[in-house]
Amino acid sequence: MNMHRRYARLGSPTRRSSPQGYHLSIPEQHAQLVAKMRGHYAYYGISGNYRRLGWYAHKVARIWQKWLSRRGSRFPWDRFNDLLKRHPLPAARIVHRHTPVSEALS
Repeated sequence: MNMHRRYARLGSPTRRSSPQGYHLSIPEQHAQLVAKMRGHYAYYGISGNYRRLGWYAHKVARIWQKWLSRRGSRFPWDRFNDLLKRHPLPAARIVHRHTPVSEALS
């Protein structure tokens, strides 16, 4: 399987779980998203993968804004950015640092 397909699947658990989250309050949605993002970073957060983790964080924010826009009234980006100041999503971070074997031995 090529990397493009593999990364295309990364966002799918977040997207798939969105219909169940429509009825939840914003703090509850935020708590669920934070838990999913932390789990994602714990699994995929290896050195050399920071750029893709940033991409994932951006996608999660876009999907959340889309969920909120579908809840009855439009949820514009300026309002969403204000929401992110109150309920920030975790930034992409490297959890597992790996050094090449040659560096580790010297």
